[in-house]
Amino acid sequence: MVALSKLSDEDELIRQACHNGVAAVRHQAAERIEDEEGLKRLLKEARRDRQVVRLARERLNRLRSDAQWLEAEEQQRETLLNQLEQHARAPWEPLYGGRFRHLERQWEQLTQPPSVEQEQRFHQAVLNCRKTLHDHETQEQARQQSDERREEAENTREQLLEGIEETLDGLRHASAMTVQDIDSLRAQRQLLGQRWQALSDIHPPSETMRQRYTLAIQHYDQCLEAWQRWCAVSAPIETALASGDHATLATLVSECQWPDTLTPRRCSAVPWVRVMLTTPPLAAYRGQRHTGGPWCGTRYL
Repeated sequence: MVALSKLSDEDELIRQACHNGVAAVRHQAAERIEDEEGLKRLLKEARRDRQVVRLARERLNRLRSDAQWLEAEEQQRETLLNQLEQHARAPWEPLYGGRFRHLERQWEQLTQPPSVEQEQRFHQAVLNCRKTLHDHETQEQARQQSDERREEAENTREQLLEGIEETLDGLRHASAMTVQDIDSLRAQRQLLGQRWQALSDIHPPSETMRQRYTLAIQHYDQCLEAWQRWCAVSAPIETALASGDHATLATLVSECQWPDTLTPRRCSAVPWVRVMLTTPPLAAYRGQRHTGGPWCGTRYL
């Protein structure tokens, strides 16, 4: 036994396992043979000892089984690498991250170490997958920020439009229009124009908002033009009222062209003078007392 333990040559070990007269020596020699080719020789030559034959056969089957397992794992590793590299070239989609993590877990579950070339391929594919995920996350954050800015811009537009629309609506139903009303309206119009342009540089308005803006500007222009015409004839109208100059008064009122939208008409049957005097610019003259002509007092009011 001591002499056997010193042997290292496989051919000598096979000879001892097959031909030594002591069974214990044959078995111990057979135990030390691990090479596949040596086991095949032992299986072929060890006819006289069934235990040596059985040992050689079992060890050879185990080696073959291990080899098959290693080959299967190697094939699985190569398949995973190909799938991961293909995934790394694919564009982002909702299941991209989950698929990547699944392939990564499968790779980590393999027990045998990869080759240097396989390891390099794996790390490159992982880097590409993570870049795809990072790029998508960056784009998604930018999209969300863009949506938030768009929503904020729309809310600001809504507030600006509501403000000038309420002011214009108030002027349509007012009993009188003053310089302060016009100054306030001009200030709102200036603020609306400045903020609207600044917001449009960030995000263009929706079609509905654009239509509302256009309509509000049209109403503003109509109101301001009417006020400017009124300012041009207000002094002559005051003089005509004071002197009872019917013809001049009628001409001036026609030139004023005060819009119906700013005039709360009573009914068409009443004298036109009463209608004229109930328009907002002229309402300030209601209740005036004059002494010269049919426009005096409140006969027509």
